[in-house]
Amino acid sequence: MTIRRARDVAPLLLALLFGLTLGLPAQSVEDHLCKGDELSARFDDAGALAEYESVLALDPAHFEGLWKAARARMILGDRITYEQADREERRQAQYEAGRALIRRALAVRPDDAYALYLNAALLGRLADYKSRAQQVALARTIKAELDKVLELDPKNDMAWHAWAYWHLTLAQIGGAVRFLGSVIYGRLPKGSYDEAVRGFQTAVSLNPDYGNHRIQLARTYAAMKKPDLAEAELRAAIACPDQTSLCAYYRDWARHILARLESGRLDPP
Repeated sequence: MTIRRARDVAPLLLALLFGLTLGLPAQSVEDHLCKGDELSARFDDAGALAEYESVLALDPAHFEGLWKAARARMILGDRITYEQADREERRQAQYEAGRALIRRALAVRPDDAYALYLNAALLGRLADYKSRAQQVALARTIKAELDKVLELDPKNDMAWHAWAYWHLTLAQIGGAVRFLGSVIYGRLPKGSYDEAVRGFQTAVSLNPDYGNHRIQLARTYAAMKKPDLAEAELRAAIACPDQTSLCAYYRDWARHILARLESGRLDPP
């Protein structure tokens, strides 16, 4: 083929390729949502988030896209390890972004139980970055939100986990600290180890293969000076299969707590 003939053919090829490109169907909301779910199931949380954000680019008020993007942000924040630079700043940024998304989701469906659970979970994570007075106020807000979730959906194991964790966290605050905090910041809500046990046991009964339910139940037993019960839950947690991208971390954490327990330490991290 001569150079001139090649020049004549090139525009035709470009036109053909351009036409084929224009003929490709654009990805729909459903396409991006399905792809995000596939990536999430493979524990590719960043890839899933990108697909859910593509859903929102096409439909900013898409409820499922909003809560799934919020959940992905929360998981990505949880996955930032202690060794990573600017860990706290990066975590806070992910949680803030997730909270903004879940607020948009709740504007669409204000009484959706799972969206309310995610809102409470994100508020709990963001409490670490608030003042003591704000934390006291948030503790009440989170508890009220979780009570509402469990009223709407009593089979939500993650909501039972969060509800029990609320009780565990507040129960661990000692009398002197509680008194001083109440004087300065207002009356602190009271948690209960017994209620924490009940909540984590309910979460385990609903989803027995999720390791973190068992780890937190073990931490509660350890705080109650019941090492045999704590050890049993930790061994069960280590045997749990992966359900999320965080499960490998949970297994390592369970091994670490078990080692402390076997050395006689009942103050789990």
